Amino acid sequence: MKKLLAIVVLGFLWSGNAFIDDNRYNDYKSKLSSASTDQKFAIIKEISFALEFENDVISSCVSYIKMWKETKGEMCEKAFNRLKGIMNLREIMVSSEYKSSFIEISKKIDKFKLNQLMNETEKNSSSLNENLSKLSFLIKNL
Repeated sequence: MKKLLAIVVLGFLWSGNAFIDDNRYNDYKSKLSSASTDQKFAIIKEISFALEFENDVISSCVSYIKMWKETKGEMCEKAFNRLKGIMNLREIMVSSEYKSSFIEISKKIDKFKLNQLMNETEKNSSSLNENLSKLSFLIKNL
C-alpha cells in the first residue's frame, strides 16, 4: 500500500502540479474534524506517511548540499518549493483537531495498532525535524 501511495505521490510531483502548492496539507484539519474514527485513523496514517515523504525530500537536499556545496540543484529546488507545505504539516501535528483525533481513535482501535502508528509518526516527525535543522545549518554555513 505504501508503495502504491508513493507512486501516486511521485506521479503528481513529476506532473508538476504539486511543486509550489502553499496549501499542501491544509485540508487535513477539516478532514479530521468531520471524519469517522476509521477515517481519522487512515488520515493520521497518511499524515505519518507525508512526514516520511517530506523527510526524504529534505534529506535528499541535505545530501546534495553536502556533496556539491551548493543549493541550486534540482533536489534542493524541490525541497525549497515544498517548505510551506512542510510547515503546514508541522502545524497540523500540534493542532487540536489532530490531538483530539488521536484521543478518539485511541479509545476505539487496537492498542498495538495505535502504538505502532504513534511510534511511526514520532519517528517520521523527529527525522524530518532533524533534517530540517541540518538543512538550515548547511544553508547558513555555505
